[in-house]
Amino acid sequence: MRDGEIAVMESQFRNEYERLRLERLNSLGNTMSPAHGALINELHNRLIISLTDKADLIGQVNDLKRENITLKNNLDSLQKKYEALVTDMESMQYNATIGEKLMQMKARKKYFGSHASKSLYMLVSSICPGASPEAISQFAPAILAAFFADLDLLDEVEVEDFANNTPSPSCIRDIIALHRQLQMEIIADLVLRNIPIFASFDKGHRNNKDYLVKELSWWDEDANMVRTIRLQSDGAGSTSEDAAVSWDLALEEIDFWVNQKEPDRKTQLWGQTTDSGGGEFSTL
Repeated sequence: MRDGEIAVMESQFRNEYERLRLERLNSLGNTMSPAHGALINELHNRLIISLTDKADLIGQVNDLKRENITLKNNLDSLQKKYEALVTDMESMQYNATIGEKLMQMKARKKYFGSHASKSLYMLVSSICPGASPEAISQFAPAILAAFFADLDLLDEVEVEDFANNTPSPSCIRDIIALHRQLQMEIIADLVLRNIPIFASFDKGHRNNKDYLVKELSWWDEDANMVRTIRLQSDGAGSTSEDAAVSWDLALEEIDFWVNQKEPDRKTQLWGQTTDSGGGEFSTL
């Protein structure tokens, strides 16, 4: 029941009580003793005071409810302002971090790439097997400069800074060698743990060169997904026997790392996928 309905009922009750009281007094007439009449008046006054106090309390409660709504609205407004302030501070901090990294970049005189950066250079080498470390080293600064140009930051750095923050040909060779070692260690660990490994390979032809792309894949229980490692994109002959020889050499490389912990153990694959002309393990 709402507060307005309660107030109406109390008003009706007060009026009805007054009417019944007057009827009672008239019916009693002169038979009512003064003490009896005084008692009725006292009870009546107390009831009126009680009803009045209750009405005042209801009014106070309604006032508190309205104040509570106002406070809640003010709190919501302050919360939104606080969130906006936090967002602005995070943006300022992010911009400050970018500025700090730009200053670090300008101060560098040699490439010190992160693991993620080196992995991307390794990816370039894998996607473009015909690109030499010298070629990658030459076009990397131009790619970096193009990225800065898109961000409208080209005027913030010098041309030399791009060359200083990209790897040299010798550094790219070291990156390729390091990632190759990490790949072999990962594959060797899978072999030693008897994880089922499958082979996929296909032959390609680009720029008058033949490539035999060889990959290994396995099911990662922890990540609930298939993992893949590209072994090689080296050149290969035109026959299935040539493909088998290429795979034999790749498996020998894996065996070298496996034998570091278990001498004389041979790598065994659980299956293969290829298209026509890719060769079969039966020719190994």
